[in-house]
Amino acid sequence: GLIVQAQIAIKGVVLDEQTKEPLPFVNIITEKYKKGFQTNEKGEFNFVVESQDEILTFSFLGFQKKTLKVESK
Repeated sequence: GLIVQAQIAIKGVVLDEQTKEPLPFVNIITEKYKKGFQTNEKGEFNFVVESQDEILTFSFLGFQKKTLKVESK
């Protein structure tokens, strides 16, 4: 049989909520597939997830974790 699996490109930037400065090297974990990613030195991220019902958890030392659901636009 034929199996087709769509992938969703995710990109963005992580900022400090108060200063609005980019946060470098923030850890990003996909909850469903347990894949790990990290923002670059400018706080930017760009990766692909397998499902639009994926949940992303962002963590950075000294900051509270943030969890977001992937939504298609």
